[in-house]
Order: sequence, then structure tokens, then C-alpha cells
Amino acid sequence: MAAKSVFMTGANGGIAKEICKILVKEGTENIAMGCRSEAKGLAARNEIRAATGKLGDIKVAGGFDMLDPQKIVDSVASLPADNPFDAVFLGAGGIAMSDKFLQVKDRNLSFEKTIFQNVVGAHVSFFALKNRGLLSKNCRVVYAGGEGARGIPGVIKKPEIYNQDQLLDYVTVKDRAASYKPMDALGASKFIGALWCQKLAEVVPKNTEVIWFSPGFTYGTDGVDDFPFFQRFVMSKIMFPMMALLGKAQDPQSSARKFADCIQGKIGKNGDLIGAPENTALGKLTDQKPMHTGFTDKVLQDTFWQLLH
Repeated sequence: MAAKSVFMTGANGGIAKEICKILVKEGTENIAMGCRSEAKGLAARNEIRAATGKLGDIKVAGGFDMLDPQKIVDSVASLPADNPFDAVFLGAGGIAMSDKFLQVKDRNLSFEKTIFQNVVGAHVSFFALKNRGLLSKNCRVVYAGGEGARGIPGVIKKPEIYNQDQLLDYVTVKDRAASYKPMDALGASKFIGALWCQKLAEVVPKNTEVIWFSPGFTYGTDGVDDFPFFQRFVMSKIMFPMMALLGKAQDPQSSARKFADCIQGKIGKNGDLIGAPENTALGKLTDQKPMHTGFTDKVLQDTFWQLLH
């Protein structure tokens, strides 16, 4: 697949910015960067152009706040309507740093915050693009997954979501007194994202592909920026470098290379969940579906989809 036109959320930082550099170097003619703010997007665009030596057609759309659906819709409305995208990368999201469940209320529903910004935001972004006619007939959608969706021993607990009640209780924060761990919540959001991707893969038009993809654990991104100072220092200066030395973590450029290959159609097909081997966070790209029985549960997929609609 030659992705001549690509739309990306979260494009002003971390891995997504590195993906942009690769795509520009390899001939992608048009990139639209969906960013939280226009200023950050313009700064990232300047960096991409300086790194690649190519000016290219790189558009910047600010206002992609994954916690505000209306801002997402408004930002998509600012994009030119005459150039549909061959590929969409949904990489925006984040982690809620808290010792208790945080909620986002929307249309009389309550969502756990990390799920809202990682999955609901992606859902709104996709359908805003679709409703404006900005997806080509052979569009490929790549959602940024993560091995936390099936658990990483000693790092992220395996999400305990195996039936409809457990899903509804967690997503809508029924038990507000339940213990909350940000990393475990991030894993749960990636699990819910996998359910969403598989359901989306069923309903998209023919020839459109939706792939949930994780290149494996990556250090050196801005993913820990929201962590408290001491925790951020330990992770970025001690833990991550040690993992890199042991071959358990990769740099953003290596991760971006894999994402670019997925965006360009070299990795994965419609409905796939792809990531590292079980019990690890980095290694040969592997089918994730056998690693959690909930991944392929149609009831769970349909239940979350109904919440979204």
C-alpha cells in the first residue's frame, strides 16, 4: 500500500512525530497532524522538516483534545475536504495520574478517564473523519495498542474484564471506592481499545482495514511527562536505560519504524491485534488474541460499542 495521504492524532510528540519523519522521507505526499494545540503542532512540523530536509505538504490541526469530543469534531471540520486519507493513525491519549478513579461525563454517561481519552477520543476522531468524507475507499486505520491490554508481569496487571457486568462496572466507574493504579488503568484502556478495534473492523466499508498494533515497549517518549517528578526521574533515568541495555525496551525510532510499516500495509490485516510475545513487552510481533479470552468476546465488543453509540 502506498499511503500518499495520512492523518495522525498525537502527532506533535513522542513516537508519532518520529513516524511522521519516516513517512515524509519515504514519499508520503500529504500528512495532517492532529495536535492538542496548533503551536505544538507547528513546532513539531518545523522539527520534521529540519530532520528530513523536505518541506512537503504537512498540515497542522490544533484542538485535538481527546477529552472534548466537540473540539475534535470542530478540528476535523477545519481540514480541507478535497483530500481523503489513505491511512489514519490514532495515537493520541494519555494516562490519568491519580490514586482514585477519575470520571469523564458525556451525554448522561460516565466513563473512566483513561478509557475516555484513549478510546472514546479515537472513536470520535474516526467518525468525524468518516462523516466528512475524509477516508479513502481503501483506508487503513492503525490504533496504538499496548501489551498492558493482556498484562505484563510485574508492570501491569492483566485486566479482569471477562463478562458484560465487569466491563460496564469498570468503564462507567460503578465502584468509585475501588483501588486505582494508573498503569493498570492504562492497560485496561488498551484492552477496551482492542474490543473497539475489532468491532470497528466488522462495520467499516469493504477494503477498509483496522489494526490494533503495538511495536513493543518504547523508552524516550513523552509518555511519562505526567508522572510525579520522582517517579518520572526514576523511570526515565534509571529503569528505562536499564531495560534498554537488557534488550527489553527500544528507542522511539525503532518503534516508529514498525508503526510506519503497519501504516503502509506491510504489517497486519483487518481485525488483527498485534504486539510482543506473551509475558514480555518487546520481541517478535505476535498475535495477541490468545493472550486474553476477553479479546474475542463478541458480547464485550458489542456492549462497549453500544455505550459509544
